[in-house]
Amino acid sequence: MADLATTDHALAAARALRPDVAIVDITPRADAGLGIARSLRALAGPPIVVLTSTAARAEFGPAISGYRFIAKADICAAAIARLTPATETGWPEPRNR
Repeated sequence: MADLATTDHALAAARALRPDVAIVDITPRADAGLGIARSLRALAGPPIVVLTSTAARAEFGPAISGYRFIAKADICAAAIARLTPATETGWPEPRNR
């Protein structure tokens, strides 16, 4: 797990760590997060990119079309597992408890 603020840092970490999933924080007023997401998807063997924000998905319009999205208030391991099927991550399916 890494918390990175710039595209260069995020790409360097993704290349070195080869994560299955990258969660990228975005805001409607800044393109930095979406730039990081696009750059991560362009890597060879890219991670699954999940976008998150305190803003509602609708505030982004078509800019996030084709991306997985989860509101920050809803982030938990089970929610991430639902967005990233075991066939894509190699993770076991979440258990109902």
